[in-house]
Amino acid sequence: MLALHRKNTNNRIMGHLKLYTYPNGSQVLPVSKNTIQSDFVGYFLCLKGSAELLVDMKKYVLKEGSICVVLPYSTISVESHSPDLQGLGITTDPQILDSLKIPNVGSYFLGVKNCPVVDVANNEADSLYELSMLIIKKQKQKNINFHQHIVHSLTVALCYEIASYYQKYSTSIENSYTRQDDIFRNFINLVYKNFKENRSLEFYANKMFLTTRYLSSVIKQKTGTPASHWVTAMVITEAKNLLKNSNLSVQQIAIELNFPNASFFGQYFRKYAGCTPNDYRRNR
Repeated sequence: MLALHRKNTNNRIMGHLKLYTYPNGSQVLPVSKNTIQSDFVGYFLCLKGSAELLVDMKKYVLKEGSICVVLPYSTISVESHSPDLQGLGITTDPQILDSLKIPNVGSYFLGVKNCPVVDVANNEADSLYELSMLIIKKQKQKNINFHQHIVHSLTVALCYEIASYYQKYSTSIENSYTRQDDIFRNFINLVYKNFKENRSLEFYANKMFLTTRYLSSVIKQKTGTPASHWVTAMVITEAKNLLKNSNLSVQQIAIELNFPNASFFGQYFRKYAGCTPNDYRRNR
């Protein structure tokens, strides 16, 4: 899903770029307790009212002037919301992140993961709203020259603006760039693109020209979580998503995630999810 062809970056992003509004249109956030798993990167701006969100199993309150950024392979649901909830959001392909030249991007990734909701000033919320609407307006103007480049550049600008507000308001984002940030960023990018085919930490270490021991040490020090956990978490999250939201058999899911057979996949899933795939599907 995330193993994208770079030569078609603009086409890919254009094809996945969507505007969502609530209550008059489709929604970035499902206004129910049904949990979705994101295969996109996106944000939601609350214009009025409030909502209680569950993002990666943590509760957050979204209110007027709040923004929520959703990273790929996050889980999100709306536990409750006020009757007057209004907002808009944009989602697009995660490939857009490769266009950002933020030195300490690893810290931003961790910061957003740790605290996906921040409050912004009224004029900043207005700016996000106007830029979002401009992106959608330009997306529809397919007959103008450099159409794809214009939309792509505006979307990158929106990402930078959102990042600037997280740097301004979030206490979870560090302001210093380190070699560890770079290693973490490269590791996460590789895992996103390869976790379905490769679960071995050695594969990622070799790709980054690092020893497995050093990579493990850096990721553990940077995130507090073993490097292998990031790989396992993405595999299990994708497996749960397929079990919940598809009609694929356990055998087909095992093939999709590059397991040798359904039995091996079942053992792996039970070890890390605490139940068998069939039990999870029945109780979802």
